[in-house]
Amino acid sequence: MKVLGDIGDLVAFAGINCDLATIETRDPRQVGFANRTFDAALSKGETYPLIISAIIAALLGRSEDFRKVVVGQVLTYPHWPNRLDDAEGGPGNHGTSAEHLGRGAEAIQLALVQNAPAGPGEEGVLNLFPAWPRDWDAQFSLLTRGGFVVTSSLRAGRIEFVEILPTRGGRCRLRNHWPGMRVKLDRQGTAEWLEGEVLTFDTPPGKSIVLTAGDGKSRDLRRQVPAEASK
Repeated sequence: MKVLGDIGDLVAFAGINCDLATIETRDPRQVGFANRTFDAALSKGETYPLIISAIIAALLGRSEDFRKVVVGQVLTYPHWPNRLDDAEGGPGNHGTSAEHLGRGAEAIQLALVQNAPAGPGEEGVLNLFPAWPRDWDAQFSLLTRGGFVVTSSLRAGRIEFVEILPTRGGRCRLRNHWPGMRVKLDRQGTAEWLEGEVLTFDTPPGKSIVLTAGDGKSRDLRRQVPAEASK
């Protein structure tokens, strides 16, 4: 019974295409409905590794479910050296599919960074590592909605910095991942300080901005990310 292929698709469609269930959704009814629907699908034992379930887990900020599905993908298909599957071809057709790979890449990106609105048509908020397990060190440089190339690093459960390179400029809103601390915003040598749950600032196109939690070590931290990742 392909429960998650039906119910799960509904949750994923609502989150990805309609912005009805995102990491920023504040309506408790919508959040509750999305989580209960996902729980019901998982309880049926249909996890569909890295097709739908990991994407839903990332959208809802469920890092432990994301972890289980990612690990499950690696353990379930070790006999496919190129990670392609034959689900599309059917018996004897030997057709291959890259769906697992594409959906897997999508899920990993959503777990690392999202620019998500609280609801349809609302302004997005950047969230760093929203569904990434805190005991997995990671660094990334990814393009997000709104045209922002975001680079960040997670080490020992702490977000060290975030660099934002706007490709077209405009207002940027970032969820403050250092609660209770002032955040230093460095505009290529010009510093200012921000506070609050959501940090809002203007960005000129092509000019990088680095934010850190108050200690002023943004340049040193940024060197920990491979040079090619911050281009």
